Amino acid sequence: MNNILLCKSFIYSILLSLQEYIYFFKRRLWFTLEFISFIGIFYSFVTLHFILLILFCICFILTLVVPTLTVSNPQILISSNEFTQKLSRCFSLKPFKSPIYLSDGIIQTINVFATRFPIKLEFDREFINGYDNGKFAVDWLSNQQTLSENSPILLVYHGLAGGSRESYIQRFVYYAKQKNYRIVVYTYRGCAGTKMTTPRAYNITCLEDSVTCINYIHSKYPTAPIITVGYSMGGMVSTTLCGRLDNLRESCNLIGCVAISATWPSLSTANAIPQVFMDSFTKSLVKIAYKNQDIFLNAMKEHKIPSFDYHLMDYVTTVPQFDNNFDCKLFGFGHYETYYYDIEQWYHFLPKSSIPLLAINSIDDPIAIMPSYTIQRVKNMVASSSNVIFILTNNGGHLGWVDNSNKVSFVDEATLEYCNELVKLFNSGNYKPTTF
Repeated sequence: MNNILLCKSFIYSILLSLQEYIYFFKRRLWFTLEFISFIGIFYSFVTLHFILLILFCICFILTLVVPTLTVSNPQILISSNEFTQKLSRCFSLKPFKSPIYLSDGIIQTINVFATRFPIKLEFDREFINGYDNGKFAVDWLSNQQTLSENSPILLVYHGLAGGSRESYIQRFVYYAKQKNYRIVVYTYRGCAGTKMTTPRAYNITCLEDSVTCINYIHSKYPTAPIITVGYSMGGMVSTTLCGRLDNLRESCNLIGCVAISATWPSLSTANAIPQVFMDSFTKSLVKIAYKNQDIFLNAMKEHKIPSFDYHLMDYVTTVPQFDNNFDCKLFGFGHYETYYYDIEQWYHFLPKSSIPLLAINSIDDPIAIMPSYTIQRVKNMVASSSNVIFILTNNGGHLGWVDNSNKVSFVDEATLEYCNELVKLFNSGNYKPTTF
C-alpha cells in the first residue's frame, strides 16, 4: 500500500512540475506536432533510420505549412456606444497571415526579440523629477522641431525591462513619425541604462510617475492631444491608466489609450508560462535590482522603506518570485498574488472610464496567454463598457505580427488607424466619448 502511495505521489509531483509545459502544449496543437517532428528528425538521424527521417521531415514541413494556409479575419469586439461604433469604422483590418518561416507564435516572438529594426532612430533623453524627487527618463524622437505646438503626441510605454531601442518600439515609431506625431518613449526607473535616484522602483498599478509624465507633457504642449501606446507590460500600464485615471482626459487632453499584447489574466497564468520564455526578463529585472541596491539598502538603514532580505535576489528564477521578493516589499502588496489581483481590476475599472481604449492580442501569444475563459471575460468587459475596442487574431505571437511584406505591420497599421481617427475626431470637435 505504501509503495502504491509513493508511486502516486512521485507521478503527481512530476506532473505538477511539468504542469506549465503540459498546459502550454495542450493549447498549441501545431507547435506540439512540430516539436515532436523535430525530435523525431533528430532521433532518426542519430540512429541512421532514413525512412523515419524522411517521414518526420515531411511531418515537420507540414506542421509549418498547414497553419499558414488558413487565413481568418481578426475578431473585433466593440462597445455598443455610438461614438465607439463610429471610431471602429477606421480599421481596414486585413486578414493577418503568418509567413511559413514565422508560422507559430513562439517563432514570431523570438523574431521580435532576436532581430533589430533595420533603420536606426535617434532619441533625445530628458530626465523628469518624480513626486518623490526621484528621476525617470523620457526619450523624445529627435528632429521633430518642425512640428506645430498642437501636433498630436504619442506617449509610448515599452515592455518589462526594455527601452526605446526595442525593435517593436522602433518599428512603430518609424511609421508613426511619418504621420506627423510627436513621439516620446516613457522609460521606467532603472531601465534602458538609467539608475534609480530614490528607493522607488516601478510596477503596473502604481501610476505616480505616469501622471507626472503626462502632466509634464501637457504643460509643454497644452493644446496637443495625447495618446498612450503600450507594449506588453506597457500595454498593462496603458490599460490601468485608462481605467483608473479617467480625469486625465479633461485635465491633460489624454484622448485615448492603446494596449498591445497586454496580459489580461495576470493571476491565473502567472505560473503557466514556461520559464524558458521568461528567463531573460527575470535576469534583466534582477540585474536592475542589483544595479541599484545601494539606494535601497541605505533607505532600509534609514527606515525610509520596509526592511527585507535583498539577497533573496540570488534565488529568484521567475518573474513572480521577483515580484514577491522585491516589488511587493517596496509597494506593500505582501504577496505577488495580491499584486496580480490588483492588476486584474481592469475588469471593474474599464467599464467606468470615458477614455477610449484599443487592445490587440493574439491567441498564439506564448507570454500574454489568452485562454478561452479570459476571452469570454474580455467580451463581458467590452459589452459593459462604452469606449473599448478589442482586436484578437489567431496568429501574431507576442508583439510580433510580422508578415511577408516590407510594409507597416498588421498591429502598427491598426494602431495608427485608431490614433489617426481619434485625432481627427478631436480636432473636428466630434470627440465625445461617454460612459454608461
